Amino acid sequence: MNIALFLEYDGSEFYGWQIQNKNGEVAENLPTVQGVLNRALSELLGEKIEVAGSSRTDAGVHATKYCASFHTANELIPPERIAEAVRHLLPETIVVKSSAKVPDEFHARFDCKGKTYRYIFYTGKTALPLLRNRAWYIKSELHINKMQKAVSHYVGSHFFDAFMAAGATPGATTERTIFSAQIKEIPAPCYEQDTGENNENKNRFYCFEVTGDGFLYNMVRIMAGTAVYAGMGKILPNDIPKIIESRDRRKAGITAPPQGLYLADVLY
Repeated sequence: MNIALFLEYDGSEFYGWQIQNKNGEVAENLPTVQGVLNRALSELLGEKIEVAGSSRTDAGVHATKYCASFHTANELIPPERIAEAVRHLLPETIVVKSSAKVPDEFHARFDCKGKTYRYIFYTGKTALPLLRNRAWYIKSELHINKMQKAVSHYVGSHFFDAFMAAGATPGATTERTIFSAQIKEIPAPCYEQDTGENNENKNRFYCFEVTGDGFLYNMVRIMAGTAVYAGMGKILPNDIPKIIESRDRRKAGITAPPQGLYLADVLY
């Protein structure tokens, strides 16, 4: 029986989704979402379970809608009840929201047609402690129109070498198709929004949202960092096509830190 799970997790305390290997062996001292889920499901179902994930999120990255799949010979628990049954075996940082039986050939990663990521960042005179593991703090003022113009150039099919960190799979194609990319100002998470016009301590919050058929290693974080560089005036928005065409990582902006990144949706 093949089961699909949809879950949400806080990645702050995890070394990413995927089980980490050390000298060819699983490093049990490095907690991962996949490792924790494997152990919980194995205990619940009384057999060794290995879940496949839809994305290899990095250490510190969160997910609000993540899909995983696994095969089991245990049919004692109805597929739609597995989500509820496994919750008490998981830490508070991981919640399985739903579960369902899927065709035997379904695979959470290989059948995924696209993903949506959101990156949250904010500006202001001071950082906000409650958002330390939830968003990227930028002290500089940002110009949203410049950022919006910059990210519009991401849309389309391109070779995104300039937006790929070292460590990507050698020989793999770097061409990806971005369906949509936008930046908008959003309400303050966890805080009452200050509407005062002249408050020099006022924080402004932004969300970069991008949907594509796939993403390279650190690609969304580099996209976010490059957009911020455009908002600071360090690069021109219309430079983005030249940066993409160059296929040179040194031409793009900073790699934004992981804590502001959320896997928001997976498309099948």
